[in-house]
Amino acid sequence: MSGFTARAAGYTEADYQSLSTQRAKAAANFLLSIGARKASQMTVRGMGAGSPIGDNSNEEGRKKNRRVEITILEN
Repeated sequence: MSGFTARAAGYTEADYQSLSTQRAKAAANFLLSIGARKASQMTVRGMGAGSPIGDNSNEEGRKKNRRVEITILEN
């Protein structure tokens, strides 16, 4: 589970990293709370603001960049 965030004025790379990690942890905690997965089945990581899928110069693009991507691997 990888968390991402949008770039915004006034924040540092450390801020982006922390926020993206918190975002991924929140998604993981939700999946744990509903019993969808066990903690041992998940890996959580923050990716910062380095992989945008939207344009950070407008709110619509920033919304796209505030995301969690979940990768499911076969066993």
